[in-house]
Amino acid sequence: MNEVGQCAAECAKKSEHQFVLERDLRKAIDHINELEANQASLIKEKNTSEIKLNKLYQASLREKSRLESLERSHQQQLINTTKENQANLDRFQTRIKQLEDENQILQSSIHDLNQKIIKESSTSPSEEQEKLEKQIDELRILLRECQGDNKLLRHQERLLKSELRQWYPSFQNY
Repeated sequence: MNEVGQCAAECAKKSEHQFVLERDLRKAIDHINELEANQASLIKEKNTSEIKLNKLYQASLREKSRLESLERSHQQQLINTTKENQANLDRFQTRIKQLEDENQILQSSIHDLNQKIIKESSTSPSEEQEKLEKQIDELRILLRECQGDNKLLRHQERLLKSELRQWYPSFQNY
């Protein structure tokens, strides 16, 4: 009987050991199930985050493309504005030159008329003298108008040059 008692004790010990193992196994299985549930939740969260990240990336690509397009448009606008300003500047410079030439001619005419008046006034005051004086007055008025136009065009030229220097630093030497 001693053997039977020993066998029963061993069986009880093994049974208790098996019970502990089964309990530990159930705990391990429960823990695995929890981990799998957490993993599924984390995978879902990861997928959601990846989708959001992809959307943000696509939005940033669209925004980058829009900004590049705006920059190209702005550059083209600057080029067009510069060309227009340069054309205006050239036109104003040509007009200034014309007005200066006209001014020179008018001053020469005034001088010639003054000389003629001086010669004629010493001889006889007449209708011719009054006519010449009237022409001189008209030429003086025309000269003042040309000088006013000249000043205005020079002012516009300075404004255009200033604007060109502002937009294009390489235009500083003009």
